[in-house]
Amino acid sequence: VDSSGAIYFASTSRNLYKIQDNGATGTQVWLNNFTFSGAGTFQTSRGASPALSNDESALYLGDGNGNVAAINTTLGTDNWGGTVQVAGDIMGHIAVGPNNNIYFAEKRIFQNDRIHAFRDNGGSATALGSFQVGGGDFTRNSPTVNANNQVVFASRAGEIFALDGTDPSSWGN
Repeated sequence: VDSSGAIYFASTSRNLYKIQDNGATGTQVWLNNFTFSGAGTFQTSRGASPALSNDESALYLGDGNGNVAAINTTLGTDNWGGTVQVAGDIMGHIAVGPNNNIYFAEKRIFQNDRIHAFRDNGGSATALGSFQVGGGDFTRNSPTVNANNQVVFASRAGEIFALDGTDPSSWGN
């Protein structure tokens, strides 16, 4: 939900909606069926909960195929054109830090999972760094970012991690 009362949500039928709350009723502003020029269609039957950019101009969301999109909240189109993808499934919640970096968890089958950091450049994204976490399914524990840009998350083994979100390239792996 943004500051104007617009509600964003995805369905398992690969649709993303923007509904404007008018008090007693709602009006559909746009519908995105996740077809875009880059990597085909989004698979929303599993994936990450969306997150708004700090200025509410983009809605970030990831899917079970490793696709990450920045949806223009005015037009309902993908700013990145389907160009951002990681190897595994995007799981849990996407987080946006005070510095506007985007963080999300990636689940890799038979490999170590990762936390990723990206920067939204408008029409594209830059990978800033990733952190590999050993062990099982930690990705149900989504990253959270505090006011000091620390990226905090927990592993399934009970380990708590706090990474410097101002310099994800220093994460070391």
